Amino acid sequence: MVRLEKLYKKLSLQLNRLQTRAVDIEVKLGSVEPWRTRYMTESLIQDLWHTWCSFVRELVISSCTGCITRNGSIIPARLANNSWQRLGYEAKQAVYGNNISPGRLLKSIRQEPTWGDQKNIIPILSVLAPANKNELISAFGLPLRGPRHLQIVRNACMHKHGEIMLDMRTIQIYYLASNVKQPSELVWHTEAASKQIAFFRWLDDLKIIADVGTSLP
Repeated sequence: MVRLEKLYKKLSLQLNRLQTRAVDIEVKLGSVEPWRTRYMTESLIQDLWHTWCSFVRELVISSCTGCITRNGSIIPARLANNSWQRLGYEAKQAVYGNNISPGRLLKSIRQEPTWGDQKNIIPILSVLAPANKNELISAFGLPLRGPRHLQIVRNACMHKHGEIMLDMRTIQIYYLASNVKQPSELVWHTEAASKQIAFFRWLDDLKIIADVGTSLP
């Protein structure tokens, strides 16, 4: 049975390493060529997004297969097929609002939905229904903008087209950033509410969600 303490410590270590990278990039802003800063920042954002999606996936699957929370509560396994292939199939159907057929499985992890997407996780949890479903919904439903803003900036860096850039403009109002030419530039602007640099604000939000999600009930 998976101990969520181990999963939480793994994420914390990964986030701390990414924070160290971010500090290293931040202190060099303005002293290196813009293309180098953009390359390092986009790589940083991509790694943070992949780290978060992987954590969410592991947390949800562990909750379905049975786990022990950081508070010591035992979460029993679902009385169903809890292979990643089946869970991934059910999660994918949940995201698209499709009916779930018995016996269907995914053949590849590539077919799974984006676990870290805040629009996806609530429908996924509602359909998979692990024993700690309500606690996980509470954690991922916290009024924190970090995961969504991280995803938008990451997508804008990877797919620079009009629709994604429109999403960028909708979140730019939360930051003291009036002249952003490249999506990655938003990472180093200050969030108006917290007065934190965006990247470090996002890190804090992810840590809060992970803390609550692995501790409850």
